[in-house]
Amino acid sequence: MTGHAVSDFAIAWRNDFFKAQTGTFVPFTVTIDRSGLTAANALMYVRAARRDGGTSQGRDVAVRYPFDVIFPVTLNAPAGQPVRITRGFAVAPGDYDVYVALRERPADPMNSDRRLKRAVLKQPLTVPDFWTGTLATSTVMLADRIFDMLAGWHSKNRLDSQVLRTLDEHARGLMDVCGVASEFDTRRSRRLRRVCCD
Repeated sequence: MTGHAVSDFAIAWRNDFFKAQTGTFVPFTVTIDRSGLTAANALMYVRAARRDGGTSQGRDVAVRYPFDVIFPVTLNAPAGQPVRITRGFAVAPGDYDVYVALRERPADPMNSDRRLKRAVLKQPLTVPDFWTGTLATSTVMLADRIFDMLAGWHSKNRLDSQVLRTLDEHARGLMDVCGVASEFDTRRSRRLRRVCCD
């Protein structure tokens, strides 16, 4: 993205880092003040570009970025709360510039008279390397609840004991973490949980 983009509203960014099978997983949340929006839906474009010039490109080949995706999003939020949009991507360790562009979508595509609001955010990001063989920790998460995704699965699927043991060995750590607390939301009492994945 080149040039200077004028934003109609502010976008706040927050991210975490987790070890992934390939590279590092970066879940992120963008926060928007709902009062600055006029539509219920939008398109969100997210691009991660390496700062060291490691983007794949050629004379006759389109530029390829480590992450480059458009998401349709809903701009809903409880009364008095900002809009929170959560997504994620996995990239190799290194220094990046992450660009987030969000543009409202009209309820009626044929009605082009109303001006649609838009905003752009450029977020510098240094992605850590968790595959160095040295001690490293991912983001510490504060959660309200943690659910075992396999709970109740065994009783519904009658398999022999050997299959169940194999399934358990390969599915350890399949947890759904709910109510993750951000640094901006610590008013309610929460318990610190540690999730260990073998």
